[in-house]
Amino acid sequence: MRAKENIFKNEEIRISYGKKSNDNLFQFFGFIESSNPYDRYYLFDVKRKKKFVQNNDREGYYDAFLRCSTGDDQNWRERAVLLTKSNSLDEILKKELIDMKEFQQLLLWEEELLQKQFDLFLEKHFPSSVQMTEDQSVLRCWILKYLQSMLDVINHHTRAYK
Repeated sequence: MRAKENIFKNEEIRISYGKKSNDNLFQFFGFIESSNPYDRYYLFDVKRKKKFVQNNDREGYYDAFLRCSTGDDQNWRERAVLLTKSNSLDEILKKELIDMKEFQQLLLWEEELLQKQFDLFLEKHFPSSVQMTEDQSVLRCWILKYLQSMLDVINHHTRAYK
């Protein structure tokens, strides 16, 4: 890193990480911003999941969620909807041919399953029955904050259109 001007003793120095989502910040720099305007969440395969919502098929939805989140589906990006706090939900609904009520149900199930996946991950890697080191405890805390940042993006859309 190079300064453009002289830096005096005890002067505060600031840097910018750029317009990055919490996903990028967490993976590459080890922190997240609590109210990050560039945060995002990929909602996978809305058109396929819509059918599960219409049929009230929670199990089918869960299977589709797991296939996307584990990387079994190689073309996920082509069928993913990028949710941000600034994109228009109306555009998403039109593009994905889904109505508001179905989309809200889809987001609620997505939120519920995302929470379950993180709970399973935390129990597997940070079992409550085992005494954690300080580093593990800090990492677990950051993972929970990361989960909350993703849930915040989903909640932004469910709250905005109720």
